[in-house]
Amino acid sequence: MRIFVATVAMALLTVPAYSQQTDRFGTGSRKPTGPKIEKSDSSKLVDDKAYKAALDRIQTDKKYDPWRGAR
Repeated sequence: MRIFVATVAMALLTVPAYSQQTDRFGTGSRKPTGPKIEKSDSSKLVDDKAYKAALDRIQTDKKYDPWRGAR
C-alpha cells in the first residue's frame, strides 16, 4: 500500500511540471508561429526618441532613502 501511495504522490507532483511545457492548446510550442514583422527605420527612430524622452522625464536629482520611514 505504501508503494502505491508513493507512486500516486510522485505522479501528482510531476503533473504541474508537465503542464508548464505546453501552451493552452497542448501543442507544446511557446514560440509565436506567425510571420516576423520587421520594423522600418522610421518606426525604430520614433521608438528610440520616445524611449529617450521617457528617460529624460525620470527625476534623478533626488537621492532615494529606503529607510526614511524607519527613522
